[in-house]
Amino acid sequence: MAEKKKLDHHQQVPDGGYGWLVCFMAFISQGVLFGIQNCFAITYSALTDNFPDANAFTIAWIGSLNWGMFYMASPFAGIFVDKIGCRKTAFLGGIICCVGMISGSFVPRIEYLYLTYGLIVGTGIGLAYVPSLIILGHYFRRHLGVTSGIVTMGSSVFTALLPFGLKPALLHLGLPNTFRIMGGLFFLVCLCALSYRQVLHRDANHNTTDQCNKTSAMLKEEEAEGEQQNPPKRNKVHAILTKIVNVRIWKNKTYVMWCGGVFVALLTYFVPMVFLVKHSEQIFPKADAHILVTCLGAASGVGRLVFGKISDLPSIGRIRLQQVGLFLMGVSSLLVPLCSVFPALIVMAVCLGLFDGALMATLGPASIDLVGPRDASQALGFTLGLACLPLMAGMPIAGQIYDMTLSYNGAYYFGGVPLILSAVIMHFVARRQNAEAAAELAIEADEEDGKFLTPKRHLPKLNSALSNSLVWLPQDDRMEVVDVVSVV
Repeated sequence: MAEKKKLDHHQQVPDGGYGWLVCFMAFISQGVLFGIQNCFAITYSALTDNFPDANAFTIAWIGSLNWGMFYMASPFAGIFVDKIGCRKTAFLGGIICCVGMISGSFVPRIEYLYLTYGLIVGTGIGLAYVPSLIILGHYFRRHLGVTSGIVTMGSSVFTALLPFGLKPALLHLGLPNTFRIMGGLFFLVCLCALSYRQVLHRDANHNTTDQCNKTSAMLKEEEAEGEQQNPPKRNKVHAILTKIVNVRIWKNKTYVMWCGGVFVALLTYFVPMVFLVKHSEQIFPKADAHILVTCLGAASGVGRLVFGKISDLPSIGRIRLQQVGLFLMGVSSLLVPLCSVFPALIVMAVCLGLFDGALMATLGPASIDLVGPRDASQALGFTLGLACLPLMAGMPIAGQIYDMTLSYNGAYYFGGVPLILSAVIMHFVARRQNAEAAAELAIEADEEDGKFLTPKRHLPKLNSALSNSLVWLPQDDRMEVVDVVSVV
């Protein structure tokens, strides 16, 4: 009976069909969201022309607020997904972006753009981004990695294409009308959100790797025990918070470790990319430094698709893939100051973009792996929310290093160290994840005939983790019943 329920649950996840339409719509959604956000350099130039009295520092704060609010709004996006669903949350985010951008076209002073373009649009992007990744877990298991890679590649594609439309629009129509056009593009996010139909029940928490989640019965037992240990005497504020915030994810030590690894990585994650052009202009003044941006963007798009596909392979763990990508990004950052010729710098730009895909393409799937579809929305949201802190700190520190040395070499050395340290943390996360795979699947052993059911993609990990406890696990079927020899 238990086996039948597991198989029925897998049948609820189509792994294709309508899910590919959802994937395409999420691709467009992320393309619009991050395409406009990443093209702020073009908007920045237009703002300096339209508001000549504003200095560079004043205008730069608009983009900083936009990025900051995107990350700060992500935890609330996770909560909204749990409460009202992916479709309504993404639709609300699109409407907020649309309203913020169109209202920004009527502002008489640049300070008002702090509210419209910075706070309002940034909040809308955060609310629309999280559902576009979480919804993939409702439609894909075997292809979750590659679909996530396709969706996140949307930002690279639209970032490359939008400048060809924004520049003529700014030139011929002016900044206010261009803002209204961008508001219309944000409305596409609302239309894409209509396709986000959730197919998994909110109580279904099947974990793609079955490495951190208990069975539904065990979860109910834990919740009942928690109610007994924490009687209704607790204050009302605590009771309200526990209803809104999913405290279960913070009891998952593997997720907390992973969250810490992402936190450390994002301290300097964008430092090697942001200073690439300025570093090139300082070292190779005659070279066209903007070629590096093109190579970086193209390699990032390819990397997200390739690493997304690789992460679906049964023998590859997504956390382990993130570990490799972060380590190689760190090494690439440390090698940038050693580049004595411009082609070598192009190679480093390609490496930075390529390995960027290892983290960005697997960020959503990894959160689903760690906590399951039911809890992934808040897990991803809070991870991005915490990321705003290191992101705000890392860039100024790197800038201060440049001011002290008048060279970007120190900034690149500083940028590589946290990335390598994060890779070390990811190594221990992957080890803990493999150990929990053994424990969780052993718990699911059938008491009557001493057998249990395991998904095919986890068999190689279990062969390594349980080589002393189980017979060798065959890999010819998607679901395989395995005899339990002993449980350590």
